[in-house]
Amino acid sequence: MARKEPFPPDDMGTATRAVSATDPGIKEAGKQLAAAAKEAGDLWVQDDPAVDKGPAYRRLADAQQGLLAACTKVFGEPPWAFVKQQPTPTPSR
Repeated sequence: MARKEPFPPDDMGTATRAVSATDPGIKEAGKQLAAAAKEAGDLWVQDDPAVDKGPAYRRLADAQQGLLAACTKVFGEPPWAFVKQQPTPTPSR
């Protein structure tokens, strides 16, 4: 089943790794992603239908883009050799 909303806990792992980076741009982008993921994650866990999660999810998306931009500045255009690629599903016959 596909998710209709972001899954902020996934972003916390990425942010944690980015915060420990030696590059200052990646480190800062990781900090911003961690803050945005915490905010969105708190809303995701509360699951209050009366709360508009849109602004928090927008900040999360912006932080994800910021980290991508910081990594691209350091490593060049993706795909990066060190990133574990997910296998593409093959249709069953």
